[in-house]
Amino acid sequence: MARNPAWTCEEIILATELYVDVEGKWLGPRHPKAIELSKVLNKLPIHAKERRAERFRSPESVGLKLVNIRAVDPSRQGGQPHGSRLDGLFWDKFGGDATELRKAASLIRRKYGI
Repeated sequence: MARNPAWTCEEIILATELYVDVEGKWLGPRHPKAIELSKVLNKLPIHAKERRAERFRSPESVGLKLVNIRAVDPSRQGGQPHGSRLDGLFWDKFGGDATELRKAASLIRRKYGI
């Protein structure tokens, strides 16, 4: 089975916004917010359709990304240490500044009309 492409900066910003909004809580694949972000990520024209595996940015993968972000959040215990270097970079940039994080996420949504 083909692997999905790595998460982009824009996708990580949107996931970090969700992580902050849910205060670092784990979201299962049936959680409405995980489903909502999954739909948004699937609408983004960032990755070509032919590069997407069957479960591209599924609610499950959204939940895993939040766990990866949790691993770089110094105020939390736990998380998976399998996140990307970008998870840490974006946490360092936005983790303590929800206002700037929301601005960045809003710009992404406007850019793609979502």
